Amino acid sequence: MGPNRLPDTDNTLSGSDTTFILDEPIEPQHTLKIAVFDEASSRDFEFERMSETLAGAVELLPQMRWRARPMLFGLSRPVWITDPDFDVRNHLRHARLPEPGSKTQLCRMISEVASDPVRPGQPPWELWFLEGYEGGKVVAVLKMNHALADGGRFVELLDYLSHPGPDEATVAPPIPHPPEVLSGTDALRSGVRELWHQIGHEVPRRIRAIRAGHASAGGRPAAPRPPSMLRDQPKLPWRGPLTPGRSFSWVSVPLDEVKEMAKAVSGTVNAVIFAIAAGAVREYLIEAGIPTDRPVVANAAAKVFRQDDTRLWGTAATNRTFSLPTHLADPVERLRAATVQTKAVRASVDARPVQREEWFDLAPPLLLRPMLRFTRLMGQRVHGAVIVSNVRGPGEKRYFGGMGVENFISCGHLKYAAGVNITVWSYADQLNFAVYGCSRTLSNAEVFTRRIQSAFEELREATGVSPKSAGGGTEAGGSSATESRTADGRLHT
Repeated sequence: MGPNRLPDTDNTLSGSDTTFILDEPIEPQHTLKIAVFDEASSRDFEFERMSETLAGAVELLPQMRWRARPMLFGLSRPVWITDPDFDVRNHLRHARLPEPGSKTQLCRMISEVASDPVRPGQPPWELWFLEGYEGGKVVAVLKMNHALADGGRFVELLDYLSHPGPDEATVAPPIPHPPEVLSGTDALRSGVRELWHQIGHEVPRRIRAIRAGHASAGGRPAAPRPPSMLRDQPKLPWRGPLTPGRSFSWVSVPLDEVKEMAKAVSGTVNAVIFAIAAGAVREYLIEAGIPTDRPVVANAAAKVFRQDDTRLWGTAATNRTFSLPTHLADPVERLRAATVQTKAVRASVDARPVQREEWFDLAPPLLLRPMLRFTRLMGQRVHGAVIVSNVRGPGEKRYFGGMGVENFISCGHLKYAAGVNITVWSYADQLNFAVYGCSRTLSNAEVFTRRIQSAFEELREATGVSPKSAGGGTEAGGSSATESRTADGRLHT
């Protein structure tokens, strides 16, 4: 047994992760992890060597060989098995940007990559290498189903795979190796055993935890309840039904300036992110002629801390709705309101001993499929939603082997009524706002990143924070010197 091999364990997908697998053919449920390599590393890049390099990485991360094996008639949740036909070359893709390799061109190509679901029947990921960015840089784009890892888990994997210096030794993380072959009888038996465990052990444990939580709360005031009625908000331009097409862009801002802005109201970086997102959405609504007298209901992913959960795969987050203060014209007031909302989201998560996603474990695909179809149908009847999430990434420049990463961008998935996802990752001294939208309702995510840029600059000025570098150090996704703004706020290149 290798150093990173755990004994074979029951790798049944959680109920929440099962939804990502079931929804993938209809609404792509993959996330994007984007590494921009520096010029020195890009000069030495040869795609022909990548299959050998990636084969070594897969030895460290055996979950990259996993594929979801469905159960007969959907009687129990799928299980991860090791793909006996795995070949890393089936997961590698290569393309070159047209000259001059601008960010606009890069984001368009990433949008095209993201618009295709991952291939069924094999491990749910692809890795694209795009050459020619800004003349000669290489950009790696990992497209991976959310069921393999969420943002928090991916940060932990980055700590294993990347290093602050080039060519440092990589320590293999402990990952189980599920079997390559699993008969239908054994798979069904495993699923029934897992369901029995849920009913006989997990359900009583959760009920005890809920009762204990109510008892310990005593006379303390309950945590603020987040908003839940998506109808009680403006009718957003980005809403269901969602189609497979995707639109992507990003903007980078200085992390130090964001931290200074947070200090202005004794808030947090997360509060500043919510406030900037609110400012961008508000500007978008105003330009579209949509009233801004009510806040927009947004969704945030919050990490759930469980001491007994040491997995380096799957999801470990719960979702909470909150009021994005788009109804406030003053940027500082938006920041104050966002500070209240970030505390409410965290309090809501901490106050609930059992998250709602955990109850999905009781529903096999036989029941989940109609539930998801119903949810998708209902998502078309509401006014839409916005996803805003924040993940703390590496605090310093990282290297994959000898290749230095200049910037690292991540974005989440879209689901049902949420037609726009704003995922924020920090990397070294930058904070990256990635915008990911359904191309049916957001054909050009670059426009949205310009709204984020504008909201950032507005809040920076309102909080009295001075730019640390010329031009504020910001870099708008897809911007170019030849763009002009029309009277209706649209951009033309």
